[in-house]
Amino acid sequence: MEIDLNKLMNYKAIAYANEAAQLGKVKEEFKELLAEVRETSTFTTIKNIDNFKAEALDLVTATVNLLLVTGLTEQDFEKLIEKLESYKNRKYKKKSDDLIEDTSKDLDKMTENCKEKLKKVIEDCNRQQEVLSNLHEKINKMKATGGIK
Repeated sequence: MEIDLNKLMNYKAIAYANEAAQLGKVKEEFKELLAEVRETSTFTTIKNIDNFKAEALDLVTATVNLLLVTGLTEQDFEKLIEKLESYKNRKYKKKSDDLIEDTSKDLDKMTENCKEKLKKVIEDCNRQQEVLSNLHEKINKMKATGGIK
C-alpha cells in the first residue's frame, strides 16, 4: 500500500497563521486520538478503529501543517530520512541480530536439553530391555525344565 503524503501539502491553507496556534491544533488532535484508546492497568485497546484512524490522520495533517508553518525545508526532511536509515541499519538491525542470536542460544539450550532427556530415555529403555531379556531367559529355562507348561 502506498500513501501519498504530498497530498497534505494542498491543505496548508487550513493551517493556523502562526506556530503557537497550529501547535495548539496538534495538541487538540493528539488528545482526540488518545480519547479513542481505552487503557487499563493490564491492557490498552483501541475503542473504534475507524475513529482511531480518522483521528490519527487528523493529527498527521495538523502536524504536517505545523511543520509547514515553521518553515520545514527539504534539507530538514533529508536529515530525518538519514536518521531513519541509520536506525534501520544499526539500531534496529542490531536488535534483530541480537534477537536472532538469543533465539539461536535458546535453540541450542533446548537441543542440548532434548539430547540429555533422550539419552536418559534410551538408558531407561536399555535397562527395561535387559530386564525383559532376563525374564524371557528365565521363562525359557522354566519351560525347558518343565516348570511352566
